[in-house]
Amino acid sequence: MSKREEIKEKLILATVECIEKYGLKNTTTRNIIEIAGVNISAISYYFQGIDNLLNIVLDKTLDNAFCLDDIEINEEDSYKAIIMKVVKNWLQGAYAYPNISKSHMESLLSDTPQSEKMHEKADSFLIKLTSLLAEHGMQKDSSAAVRLHVLVSSLFGHLLLSGFKEKTEKDEAFIQYIIATL
Repeated sequence: MSKREEIKEKLILATVECIEKYGLKNTTTRNIIEIAGVNISAISYYFQGIDNLLNIVLDKTLDNAFCLDDIEINEEDSYKAIIMKVVKNWLQGAYAYPNISKSHMESLLSDTPQSEKMHEKADSFLIKLTSLLAEHGMQKDSSAAVRLHVLVSSLFGHLLLSGFKEKTEKDEAFIQYIIATL
């Protein structure tokens, strides 16, 4: 990795840490550079400012949230087993990075470029997921997409109401209930 890429990666990781420690709105250039251990001008030099850096971090974390590559899916998995794996993966990410998760969910409720990206990535992900689930036995019709949207909305509502606190046994029961309704 080049020195340039190393510094950029430090800044990205430090930004994630700051968002988790201070929240998105309270993350400052000074916080980021202190954690990254770089010169204050590095954010401007490598990212043209903190706003661009924050957007890049939110884009990267959003890409990670809507990626199926990290989820082990086997040919013999039923569509409900796959949904369970996806939901558990989301919950794991939400509990590991609650402030970033909150920032993404808050963006859904606003009219910003980040909100548009969230909607586009979520819609694209749901289309891919619907196709994958159809390959594993879920009926592929217009109601399948609606049911997946309801599942995602229910999950997001659950996370918001729980305040992103530690995972509990209620999470497992909630997931089982939602999946049983599919």
